[in-house]
Amino acid sequence: MKNKIALILILTLLLALGAFAACEDPHEHDLQHFEAKDPTCEKEGNIEYWYCAGCGKYFADEAAEKEIAKEKTVLAATDEHDWSEWVIDSESSCTTGGMRHRVCGDCGERQEEALPIGEHDMTHVAAVSATCIDEGNVEYWHCDICGKNFADQNAEELLEDVALPLGAHTLEYIEQVSSTCVEAGVMAHWHCKVCDKNYADQNAEELLASLSLPLSTHKLEYVEEVPSTCMQVGTREHWHCNICGKNFADQNAEELLEDVSLPIGAHTLEYIEQVSSTCVVAGVMAHWYCEVCDKNYADQNAEVLLEDVALPLGAHNFVDGKCAVCDLDEIFIKGTPGLQYTLNEEGSAYTASGMGTATDTDIVIASEYNGLSVTNIGDWAFYECSSLASITIPDSVTSIGSSAFSGCSSLTSITIPDSVTSIDVIAFSDCDSLKEVHISDIATWCAIDFGNSSANPLYFGAALYLNGELVTSLEIPDSVTSIGSYAFYGCGSLTNITISDSITSIALSAFNGCDSLESISVEEGNAVYHSEGNCIIETDSKTLIAGCKNSVIPSDGNVTIIGDYAFYNCDSLISIVIPEGVTSIGNYAFGYCSSLTSINIPESVTSIGGGAFEGCDSLTSINIPDGVTSIGEWAFSSCDSLTSVTIGDGVTSIGSFAFCWCDSLTSIVIPDSVTSIGGSAFTGCSSLTSVTIGDSVTSIGDSAFSGCSSLESVTIGNGVTSIGVRAFYECSSLTSIIIPEGVTIIGYYAFYRCYRLTSITIPDSVTSIDKQAFYKCSSLASIIFQGTMEQWKAIYKGMEWNAGTRSYKVTCTDGVLNKNDD
Repeated sequence: MKNKIALILILTLLLALGAFAACEDPHEHDLQHFEAKDPTCEKEGNIEYWYCAGCGKYFADEAAEKEIAKEKTVLAATDEHDWSEWVIDSESSCTTGGMRHRVCGDCGERQEEALPIGEHDMTHVAAVSATCIDEGNVEYWHCDICGKNFADQNAEELLEDVALPLGAHTLEYIEQVSSTCVEAGVMAHWHCKVCDKNYADQNAEELLASLSLPLSTHKLEYVEEVPSTCMQVGTREHWHCNICGKNFADQNAEELLEDVSLPIGAHTLEYIEQVSSTCVVAGVMAHWYCEVCDKNYADQNAEVLLEDVALPLGAHNFVDGKCAVCDLDEIFIKGTPGLQYTLNEEGSAYTASGMGTATDTDIVIASEYNGLSVTNIGDWAFYECSSLASITIPDSVTSIGSSAFSGCSSLTSITIPDSVTSIDVIAFSDCDSLKEVHISDIATWCAIDFGNSSANPLYFGAALYLNGELVTSLEIPDSVTSIGSYAFYGCGSLTNITISDSITSIALSAFNGCDSLESISVEEGNAVYHSEGNCIIETDSKTLIAGCKNSVIPSDGNVTIIGDYAFYNCDSLISIVIPEGVTSIGNYAFGYCSSLTSINIPESVTSIGGGAFEGCDSLTSINIPDGVTSIGEWAFSSCDSLTSVTIGDGVTSIGSFAFCWCDSLTSIVIPDSVTSIGGSAFTGCSSLTSVTIGDSVTSIGDSAFSGCSSLESVTIGNGVTSIGVRAFYECSSLTSIIIPEGVTIIGYYAFYRCYRLTSITIPDSVTSIDKQAFYKCSSLASIIFQGTMEQWKAIYKGMEWNAGTRSYKVTCTDGVLNKNDD
């Protein structure tokens, strides 16, 4: 047994020695690698190391050259938790604190922590005074979280109550309103304006539910019976209340009457026998006549009403060219052969025209045709009857049509009968030889409705004859209350006018074009007009409505407005002073005053009307003061001698055609106050060389500078956003132009045929260039575009926008394009 044990020990020893002998070579270790592991709060970690199972040793390297003790491989536990981020379990508020926790990622330990109480979420509430219907409140801060109120924003002083008690009523005493029979009255009371309630006393202690008083009795008046007639409903006997307007059958107003009328009565008829007609007097057919209703009937029962009982005129009895009954010439009655007479739609009268009489020199219009009156001279009736020297118009004619005698260049004299009430437009236009107009009554002449100025045969400066006498001094008779439009327009013989105190209405242009007119006066006592300084003045409105060549506008404050057409076509007016105090110059106030050489516009004027100085050919300069805010359309158009204009800083708008065809105007500065330039404002100003447009102008109107063939320089303000259609059409001297930033549209034909235009600067704000905008700008060599090539290509360009131009370059901020690189 001992030997066996000894053998085992020897074998064990030999194996151990063999193993040891096997590990003596470093390359023969049986190494096991252990990666580094960090320690945690509870567990040990280790460094990276290698362990040999053969020799039981530990090494710091894989080559087993650096042996270390086993204890050196061990990293002790850290005892420090690996905490996560804090997680809020409950938020804090202004009344309670919240909670949060975190967890160790190694051991799972949970740590909890209380959060402090949060801040109030304060809303400021302003103080509100109490009224009699609503409580007020003090100023306070309210926390939307805890719902408490505080006296301060820092929540240092808690307020238990913020309400203010109801205030006192605001009472007004209302007097009693007595009742009527139709409307209840109102008792005296105190009314609160705030709560809109009513009280019986000043202390508002007794609230009144109702204020109404009972209705009062009727105020009755006895109305006698009015018998009916054949034309008027009668009235039965009744009692009428003057308060409620109702009617009653009795004095106690117990029986209301809805209708107090009596049926229409019978006619009172008289038989009228037939009266035969003559050529002078129309006859009367047999009929029944009621003297009450003044109507005629075909029968005794008045069942068939007769609108007309007249019989047509009888035939004339001509003996040797005269009617034996009426003694009128046959030619006057029948008229010149060849005239045409057309029956009107009603079949009641005829209209005359000159068909087939173009070569006649003397024409007589018939007073009747086929038994009916000739009442009208038709439109174009004697148009361009150039041989016509005289015409006889019968008393039957009431109207003369449009262009009726237009172009009758040989007509020297005409008599207008008193029967004429209207003369239509351009009835006597181009009657160049017309020198005399004969009338027999001023009152009927003043009442004629002239379609326009050239409808008046005085239009060409013809002399006016009244009952054969030349009218130079005109006194309007008391029978006249109104003077119609163009009544004395162009009357060349008129030198003095006296307006009677009966005149209440004078139409526009009543005395325009009366070049010989020297004095105007209005009789004292006229309630509407007065005269001063040879001016007719509408008293209440302080408007000067008519003047003459010798007018002196009063400076005493009685004229603040120079009315429309006040001096229109006054060719003999040379100069006039507009006094301080006048605020507006009306439409065409000085239009076509061709001899007017100077005009002073005072600072008080704020507006200049349309056509105010149109056609003032002798006017050379004009100063528009700062007080003027608007210049109307056509205001200075066709002022051929006008060379300079100064526009004040108050003007905000220049109307369409305002300075068109001012051929001598050389330059214009448009101030910054102007925001709009109307269409064709400077059209045809062929001498205009330079224009400066202020920064406030937002749009340049259509054709604003078209045809300004001498225009070389244009400065466009920075406020302009659009350039209108034909704005610079055929401005053939313009060589370059800079379009400011902000312009979005260049209208079609805007620079059409600007032959000398070589360069133009276009901003990147432009989105549209309309058709033919630069058509035939044959000298155009350069477009400077203040944007990118992509932006240039994106601009809408209308048809033929650049047709007829040369091969120009477009210089963009990022490169250069050729003409057709769009």
